[in-house]
Amino acid sequence: MFIPFDIFQLLSSLEVARHIYLRKSIYGISLDFALYSWVWAGTHALANSLYTFLPTIHSQYAARYPLFPGIPFSMSLTFLSLLQFCVCTVIARKCFYGLKTQEKLSVVCKTVLGCSFSVLMWFFWLYCHGRATINALDLADCLHNIGSIAMASRLIPQASLNWFLDTFILSRKFLLLQLFSVASGSFALLSAYLGGTKWYELPISLPSQAVLATTWCALAVLVVQRKKYSSNVIISLNR
Repeated sequence: MFIPFDIFQLLSSLEVARHIYLRKSIYGISLDFALYSWVWAGTHALANSLYTFLPTIHSQYAARYPLFPGIPFSMSLTFLSLLQFCVCTVIARKCFYGLKTQEKLSVVCKTVLGCSFSVLMWFFWLYCHGRATINALDLADCLHNIGSIAMASRLIPQASLNWFLDTFILSRKFLLLQLFSVASGSFALLSAYLGGTKWYELPISLPSQAVLATTWCALAVLVVQRKKYSSNVIISLNR
């Protein structure tokens, strides 16, 4: 039920990559958005891979939840997350190394990601030195939480840049794919809960309700911007 969420997210990232390659420009695409997307995709893919393929994490999960020892993972979602990481890596490479821009990363983005990865490094140091009972499952959970923060934040700087430039550069198809993705994820999560599915039966890598709610709010702003700045799109595409 949650596969459409990741498929639509992947298609929206492919749409951004296509947009960049066709225009040979990243004008109007937020660097914060590109970095958040890359961090989300990377941590999501790594955490999914750990949940899926590392036997140590399976045994640690069984020890933590002895009543529900089977870790809920999805091979399909893991595969899609790896594809997402590949596409977001291409986008990030174009934004930071392939094409020139005067835009810089915001202080907010640096602070959010800096604090998030500082926590991860602290957990990793404790894990390496056998302190505070930090194990591999905790590291995987930390990666998953960093990905959730990045995903919840990724559309906000794009909306901010649209307002600053007084235009909407990303295509209508990108916006529709994002709406389809979040709608399918919300519907699947709601259906699962209404259908009596327990928390331990849901794939461990799914986006939380808070992430979906934040994304809905950001998408609402983007929809309004798309309508408001529609007359400026053609002018901006010619820049």
